[in-house]
Amino acid sequence: MVSRQLWGLSPRSWLILAVFTTALLTLVGLPALSDRPDRPDPSAAGPELTPVAPRPDRKLTGGATARLSRCGTRADLYPPARGTGERKGGPDLTVLSWSTNDTAAPDGDGITLTVFAAVRAGERPLRIAAPAFAGRGTVEVVSPFGSGVSASAVGLGATVVEDGPGMRPVRPPASGSHHIAPGKRLLLQVNVPAEAMCPGLNPIDVIACSPEEAESPDEACPTLVLTFTDPAVRAYRAQGSERPPGTFSDRLIGALPNPAVSAPRA
Repeated sequence: MVSRQLWGLSPRSWLILAVFTTALLTLVGLPALSDRPDRPDPSAAGPELTPVAPRPDRKLTGGATARLSRCGTRADLYPPARGTGERKGGPDLTVLSWSTNDTAAPDGDGITLTVFAAVRAGERPLRIAAPAFAGRGTVEVVSPFGSGVSASAVGLGATVVEDGPGMRPVRPPASGSHHIAPGKRLLLQVNVPAEAMCPGLNPIDVIACSPEEAESPDEACPTLVLTFTDPAVRAYRAQGSERPPGTFSDRLIGALPNPAVSAPRA
């Protein structure tokens, strides 16, 4: 009896019955699908991202160390002062320029970061032992727009070069030290190998400027910070002072561009 009544339905009645049945199956099936163990719960929190482990520092040819553990850090441009006289008074360290240099090295890509700087004496002469600042130099590059450190090396040396167009290396003097007369300067060249650049970067990337992304020209380029330490610097600053020599800094700091206006004083 029932079967006959169903077969006797009109086409319109069949359509209404099909729509009703489909809706009912959908409502019944949704909870079952959501309870399947292989389907993620949309309300559950996603897996936590594991932070990238700091990269270890590595030794470089010549005795320097690439401080890859510094990559991406956002610290003050100037390191904390080591003593009196570090950022005011003589002697002074000035970063003159920096660029990439293709050394055509057979064991690598041959690209290095070359920095030129000058040490100026104040009212008194200054003597720097040769070779100049051997193993006592550091270079750090801070990228613009808050990207942090992009290159860092410690234990670098410097080559004294002629203060002229040729800038040829100067032979170590027979006296064993470089004499800087009052008001004069000692011109230095520092080579930073590509291995000191943070992973994924080369010296060309590190020095690149992005003026189209900067609000002002001063913010378009990265900042290079160069430091040297020498006992002669501490003795120079302590001369004539009644304070103990150990309270004076033995470090010279230079930067390009020079952030001295915003840097802390000591």
